[in-house]
Amino acid sequence: MPPESDAEILALFDRDMRANPPPLGPGYRQERLAGASFSVGPSAEAHHNTVEYSALDERSADGCIDAVVARFAEMKHGLEWKVHAHDRPADLGARLLAKGFVQGGRETLMVRPVGTDDAPASSAGIDIRRVTDPAALADLVAVETEVWNDENSWLAGALAAELAQDAQALAIYIAYAGAKPVSAGWIRFHGGRAFATLWGGSTLKAYRSRGIYRALVGIRAALARARGARFLAVEASDDSRPILERNGFRALTVIDSYFKQPIET
Repeated sequence: MPPESDAEILALFDRDMRANPPPLGPGYRQERLAGASFSVGPSAEAHHNTVEYSALDERSADGCIDAVVARFAEMKHGLEWKVHAHDRPADLGARLLAKGFVQGGRETLMVRPVGTDDAPASSAGIDIRRVTDPAALADLVAVETEVWNDENSWLAGALAAELAQDAQALAIYIAYAGAKPVSAGWIRFHGGRAFATLWGGSTLKAYRSRGIYRALVGIRAALARARGARFLAVEASDDSRPILERNGFRALTVIDSYFKQPIET
């Protein structure tokens, strides 16, 4: 029987996606050290190097943090440590702060079963296109940069490399109003695991409240159903959470990010 309660689904997510994390794409590798599982990325930037999971207690936590920090210092990489609310010890976040980490943003892990009736939604006057030509990723970068007011040019190269490595593991969609890109989102499939994960979903401010985000969720959910995934999972911002809840997603846990910057040379 598939898991049904939130606790069962969260435990499955921990086993399936965190303790044994799937590959993130070209240039990434997975390592384990002192009770922590983490990805080492293609650059020193913290967002490419992430501790996703740790199995710790009050006695082992500080030693694990020290070992992981030393490992990334050896590589001269920054890192992000994602602390889920149910992780142990309960004061893991405070311990990271005491070791020189800086607290970043908060997201919510949200999950919903893939339904038998999932079908692509639509938004009037909006054309949602699946990316087949990597040149179109410049439109995705334009959306992400405007929405987040941040430099996101690295995304085009990273996503293009993923598509080149395995076009079946990644599906990218861009929503257009005429010729203007106004929203973007993508979905990753993880080698037959129970969860397909949603990413992006960013929409330009002038085009919000028009059903575009919902349509992007719908088209990705329909693909997940066709591909045999059992659950959709997304790390949602506070802005996205209410929209996802209206689309059947349930909040399972809160995720706080803690950052340590790369060692300067």
